[in-house]
Amino acid sequence: GQKNKFNQQGFVPVNRTEKSLLGSEQENDWKYLPLINGLVRLAALFHDWGKASQLFQDRLNPHTKTRLKGDPLRHEWVSSLLFSALVKSQTDPQRDESWLNALVTSSWHESMLQAWVKENNQHQTPFKQLPDAASLLVWLIVSHHRLPFLANEQERLAYESKHCDSVAKLLELLDKQWGYQNDFDEAEYSQRIHQCLEFPHGLLSESKIWRQAVSQAAEHLKHQLPLLNEALENGCWRLVAQHARLCLMLGDHNYSSKGADPDWQSHIPLYANTHFINGAMQYKQKLDEHL
Repeated sequence: GQKNKFNQQGFVPVNRTEKSLLGSEQENDWKYLPLINGLVRLAALFHDWGKASQLFQDRLNPHTKTRLKGDPLRHEWVSSLLFSALVKSQTDPQRDESWLNALVTSSWHESMLQAWVKENNQHQTPFKQLPDAASLLVWLIVSHHRLPFLANEQERLAYESKHCDSVAKLLELLDKQWGYQNDFDEAEYSQRIHQCLEFPHGLLSESKIWRQAVSQAAEHLKHQLPLLNEALENGCWRLVAQHARLCLMLGDHNYSSKGADPDWQSHIPLYANTHFINGAMQYKQKLDEHL
């Protein structure tokens, strides 16, 4: 540049402004970001809810001697069953506002959810007749590790020509055989499956910090319902669901890779994961911390 345009420190005059541009419309101009945020925020708080089961906690226990092949029901399937139970146990289960208000006010009951899950686990399609926001959340929860997949090729090909124009219709097809059960050994499966649906230490309703986070996230998502209706009408809900799933998976993997928060205080003996220290497996993050 021209030498006379610089001062002795080498600075050159440029246009400047005192206006704050952080978080401005230029950086956040996609109108569906608040909806994606609302879906991911609430899905994250329930994505590993099923890890509260007796079977999963026994499997995490560092003192467990026997390492079995796999959970009869994967934890994301159990998490989805629990969330579906929460939605369907409300006074008006066909309206998203009903279950969202229950979360905002913490007026749901663990015993009712546990009973519903045990009764409805054998239903062929347990996620039928969910309202729109609940359907999207179940989809995010159940697919946060893997997409549904039928191992039987003949059964899989039968769905090739079928078209689903909504998440609700997709969930009507979904059952645990789409990759969410491990039945390698039928005798072992029958013996252990009940433990996937038993929650002796509860479902985190005793965790004040988790309940508060759920309440705030539900209130936020409730305000995004008009935006969700618009996305459903114009078809861009698919893109919203794709971005929300990506965010949920990245957040889950990122937090799981970290150590436990040394300042986290929780009296609830439920854990989300483990790690090895000096060659020995140890508990890592509490479940309410991870969520």
